[in-house]
Amino acid sequence: MSSATENSFRGMKQILSELDTDTDANTIFELKERAHMLCARFLDGAWKIVKIEELQLERLKGGMSNMLFLCRLPDAYPPLSNEPDKVLLRIYFNPETESHLVAESVIFTLLSERHLGPKLYGIFSGGRLEEYIPSRPLSWKELALPEMSSKIAQRLVRVHQLEVPIWKEPDYLCDALGRWLKQLIQTPSGSGEFVIPTFYSDSAPQIITCADIANELDFLKKCVSKSKSVITFCHNDLQEGNILLLQSSSGNIITPSIAQHNSASTINASRLVIIDFEYASYNHRYARFN
Repeated sequence: MSSATENSFRGMKQILSELDTDTDANTIFELKERAHMLCARFLDGAWKIVKIEELQLERLKGGMSNMLFLCRLPDAYPPLSNEPDKVLLRIYFNPETESHLVAESVIFTLLSERHLGPKLYGIFSGGRLEEYIPSRPLSWKELALPEMSSKIAQRLVRVHQLEVPIWKEPDYLCDALGRWLKQLIQTPSGSGEFVIPTFYSDSAPQIITCADIANELDFLKKCVSKSKSVITFCHNDLQEGNILLLQSSSGNIITPSIAQHNSASTINASRLVIIDFEYASYNHRYARFN
């Protein structure tokens, strides 16, 4: 990666950290300038000749630890070859993602090649360019439906069957929990007590400390080490926001024709796309259902 690209990313991240959540990204020239540079270098074609001020940039909702932008060519600049006319620009703001970047990039590429996820257009330090998929995340109410759970399981088994060239020991999550606990201890509140919401009073104490969490983590590690569960590739963060429901056919994801029926019983499993593999690793298979 060139130093120019790295410097542009650092500039972009600094600009984004200063933006209000309701700021129109299309009005920030510096942001468009950096997005234009990335699109021009990775996508070529019309992206290389479109003027910066004419590039259309829209911030998208979603992404708990990332910032997402839809980059689009204006009508006056149609694709010159096979380059897309719109892409998703993803910027990482999660330190865990940056430390796990190589593994996630490998995983994303494998999913793309097997038509289980969006097409990958480019990877740079701190983010990537990927295929934009017209979709919406599932709601927590949809996730609780038995019919939807069955469809999700059909997609998840495809993920579990992947052979991924990453660390095979099922220790990533326990190691991550240890790192997060160490970071918490180093904060001003790390030496204090944490009050647990009354909602959890039936299954948790009223107050815990970092020492309590450390003891619980040690207990968890001992339990996991004795497990006889099959080790398989796992997503490890399969909440409703990381499951997309396709609203139209994607160029890379193989689906039957998209109908306008969106009830859990009529949705084809292939319309569900699992995204955001930043916490993915080899793990005990049962961990997915805890």
